[in-house]
Amino acid sequence: MQKNDIIGDIHGHADALEMLLQKLGYVRELELHSSAKPKSLFVGDFIDRGPKIRETLTSV
Repeated sequence: MQKNDIIGDIHGHADALEMLLQKLGYVRELELHSSAKPKSLFVGDFIDRGPKIRETLTSV
C-alpha cells in the first residue's frame, strides 16, 4: 500500500515547494508535476506572504 503525501503551509514559497516535491519523487513535465503515488493533500496557506504566489499556485 502506497502512502499519500500531506503538504502543509507553503506561504508563496514556490522554490521550497519545488524542492520538496522533487524530494518526494514528483517529476515536473512542462508545468505539471506527476507521481506514481495515488494523491497529495495540500493543507494550510498557499499564498499568505511569500515572494512567488503565482508560481506556487501553478505548482499546486
